[in-house]
This record gives sequence, structure tokens and C-alpha cells, in this order.
Amino acid sequence: MIRKRIDRYLSHAFLVRFILSVLIICGLYLGFDAVSRVDEIQKLSLSKALPKILTYYAYLFPARILDTIPPLLLVGAGLTLVQMCRNRELLTLRASGVSLHRVTLPIFLWTVVVVVLVFWAKESIVPFCTRQYELLDRDLDGKVTSNLVLKEPALNRKMFVGSYDYASGVMSQVHLMEFYDREGNKTIKTITEAVTGTWREDGGLSLQNVTIQQFDEDGTAKNKPPLPVLPSKPVDTRLTPFDFVAAKSEAILPVLTLSELARQARSNPQIPRFSVMLHSRLAATLMPFVLLLVGIPLLVGFPRAAESRVLAVVVCALVAGALYVLSFVSISMGNTGVMNPVLAGWLPVLLVGPVGLWLFASMRT
Repeated sequence: MIRKRIDRYLSHAFLVRFILSVLIICGLYLGFDAVSRVDEIQKLSLSKALPKILTYYAYLFPARILDTIPPLLLVGAGLTLVQMCRNRELLTLRASGVSLHRVTLPIFLWTVVVVVLVFWAKESIVPFCTRQYELLDRDLDGKVTSNLVLKEPALNRKMFVGSYDYASGVMSQVHLMEFYDREGNKTIKTITEAVTGTWREDGGLSLQNVTIQQFDEDGTAKNKPPLPVLPSKPVDTRLTPFDFVAAKSEAILPVLTLSELARQARSNPQIPRFSVMLHSRLAATLMPFVLLLVGIPLLVGFPRAAESRVLAVVVCALVAGALYVLSFVSISMGNTGVMNPVLAGWLPVLLVGPVGLWLFASMRT
């Protein structure tokens, strides 16, 4: 009965501090990012800017804040244990025969729950939110990208776009190439050229000022110049506005689920980035436990840290920072081919995990 009360008390204290830490980080991120977007807000009228800004942050938080959960779990645990040390509660529990290992059990159990929820969110919510966030980010910045190549393998089609305006969704200098595909040999079927292109409400494309050059399977042109100019031509497509983002950046990686990353790693063994991302995402599920195994002994083992909230936060930040720096370095080495992709993804856990287990097992309880 006493231990159940201890578990309820510690669970409440830990969850309150963890949730407050998340809210503080969200507020700080919101404040700094909003200040950086003052110019964009001023360019648009408030009635146009406000809905976009609110939608932008609604998509931003799931895509960005989840990455801060592991260190915030350590901060919540650290502040809880520091408060219990200052109130002499840990000393009382130890004198009553309750070990620190047993005291911290609710923290680890709640960490399991949080890790499962974060894993589920990254697989189901984050990919969609990242797509929308990347598009809105370029919309608000008024970005125009150029020289895009987009492929639709299922339709044997490739599209070249001279420039694309994310705010208006208008593309210029569009070249759409369709191919014959017989026994793996591809030859040009049609070349459609358009001055501009826009999105239709049903998700398709509408091309303006269009010329179409057709070819036989042997590559002979069916129609000779000058080609007739069509005012407009509808084109069904499986492309989305996010494909224009992915064509020019690495934004595609966060939107891939584990199964999609595994498929990309198998299909593109010459590109280590997919394999590194796959294994680093798997290893990330153990990061919160590694942080707790290292951070809790350091907090409980040093009297000064156990008596100061500020020092506790500093210790948590140093532990988390060191682990994330190691993770960044190993992932960078994996992406550049210096290190094996599997090792690059798991190296921080393999190096720091045993140290944390030793510290946690050997701390005075």
C-alpha cells in the first residue's frame, strides 16, 4: 500500500514537471519563430496571414516538438528528484528500506508510455504534418524554386518545371514527357510543352498555351512543326505540391515511415542516408532510457546537483547535449559513407547505454 502511494506521488510529480517543460519549450519556440516571421506577417493582411500562421504552427509542433521529448523526460525526472532531495523525501524513503531503483520505477514506466506514443505519432501524424508544414513554410516565405525534375514511374512520365511559386501554386516552362515501355526499353511517346501550369481543384494539373509533339514507338515524330497551340489542357497526375518540395530538398526523409525507409534503403543501397535514417529512428526509441540511466545517477550522486533546480537542469542539458552531439556526428559520418550506416544509427546507444547501466546499477541506493 505504501509503495503504491509512493508510485502515485512520484508519477504525479514527474508528469506535472514533464508536461510543464513541454509547454515551456513550445512557448519559447513559438515566440522565437513568430518574431522571425514578422516581415512575412506584415506583407500580408492580418485576415490572410492569421489563418496561415495558425495552421502553420498546428503542423509545426508535431513535426518539431517530438524531437525534444527525450531530454524533456530527463528534465522532468531531474526536477522531481531534486525536489524530493530538498524535501528530504528520498532520504526518508532510503531509511525506510525503499531503494532508489524502486523509487524511480514509475519514471521508467511512464517513459515507456511516452515513447510508445511518440513512436506512434512519428509513424502516423508526423509524416502528414511535415508535408503540410514544409509547404506552408515556403508559402509564407514567398519562395520560388527553379529547375525541378519530377517523376511518375507508375505512369511512365517525367516532368521538367522551369520555376514553381509555392504561394500561388503556379508553375512555368512545363515540359511533360511520356514514354512507351516495352520490355524495359523506354522511348518517348509524347512531349507536352506549356508556358504555365496550375493546380485544379480535383488535384490534377491545368496547362496553358500548350503544344504536343507525338512520336511512334521507333522514335519517329508523328506531327511536324509548327505545332498547334492549345489554350489549355487538363492533365491527371499523382503528383502533389509536396513533390515539388521533395524534388529540391531532403524534406522527404522525415515524411517516410519505417517501412518506407526500409524499402528505400533496399532499393537504393548506394545512398546510405536512407539506411542511416532507418536505424537512427529505431535507436531513438531507446534514447530516453539512456538519458535517464546516465542522468539520474549523476543527479542523485552529487549533493550539489541534488540541492539545486538550476544545477539539475544544467546537468540534464549537458547529458542530453553530449548524447545528441554524438548522435549528430555518427549520423553525419554514416551519411557521408565514412561509417557503416547501421553502426552510425546505433553508435550513441551502444556507447552510452552500457555506461548508463553501470552508473544506474552502481549508484548508492
